[in-house]
Amino acid sequence: MKILPYDEVDPDGVKVIDWTSFRWFLSPELARELREKDPWLPDHYALYAVDDDEVRAQVGYCVVDTDTTEGLEKVGFVWGVCTRPDSARRGYSTALFEETHRILLEEDVRFAVLGTRRSWVAYDLYRKFGYRDFGHFSSAIKPCSGPAETDVVCKKGLTDQDAHGIYKRYAEDLLGFTHRFEGVISIREMNFHDGPYDRHSYFRDGEMIGFTIGKSTDRYINLIDMCAVDIDDVPDMIAALEKDTGTGHIMYDWTPRRAIIERLVRSGASEIGTTWGTFMAVDLTGELDIGGIEDLYGVGDDLFTMSDLDAY
Repeated sequence: MKILPYDEVDPDGVKVIDWTSFRWFLSPELARELREKDPWLPDHYALYAVDDDEVRAQVGYCVVDTDTTEGLEKVGFVWGVCTRPDSARRGYSTALFEETHRILLEEDVRFAVLGTRRSWVAYDLYRKFGYRDFGHFSSAIKPCSGPAETDVVCKKGLTDQDAHGIYKRYAEDLLGFTHRFEGVISIREMNFHDGPYDRHSYFRDGEMIGFTIGKSTDRYINLIDMCAVDIDDVPDMIAALEKDTGTGHIMYDWTPRRAIIERLVRSGASEIGTTWGTFMAVDLTGELDIGGIEDLYGVGDDLFTMSDLDAY
């Protein structure tokens, strides 16, 4: 078995493994464009286990800037973990994880993180490498039966530049994924092939106060990110979104911040407290357990911020 970077393997083999695992289609052109535009992606893109000239497994990672109580901390965000079904349980993913962790430690990156689902087979593999569930992520759903009165105006559309400016103001006193780069929304749209997101901007007296990013059907809007300079404006933003779109349901998926959930509940939403989705972390040096990592990121003080836009 060899461990090779993307540019040294058969791209058709990568297409097969990604499509069978995620229904995700990675072409050489997309891999090149993502590396050009995403500052966190490494030059080698991802690592692959190759045996008998066949791509057997994949593990990617990015080194991402985060904020902790002790200052800037670079973390390794692991993504795209998959194995061909006919190559499962042969040690390919284990070898790729060991190599990924070795590289991260060489780069003085002590924390590795990833997103997954507790119902997936890989969850036990991650625990084998010391990953543990980090924080508590909640979701919320609001049936729409008529919007509340609000002085906030919702407008369809949002530039990457405006989103970046609002996010910096929102995240100014928070910890975690606070170094989101400008253009991340467009890169996520390009990466996941499911068309443009529904981007909405919110205004009070002509001044932009927040934004939402989501995907919609004729029955609901699923928000993957919601950002308000003053989070007390969240109920008004939800009312304005309902009024503008006339949607049947508004859902907000996967936030670690109690302050956001509480304001969604004020808007008439119900909290979904536990989901199969989870975020996991490990200290590769073995110095901190999961509680110590959570303390470093202010989880108990509701300071840790992250959304689907920050995930890989």
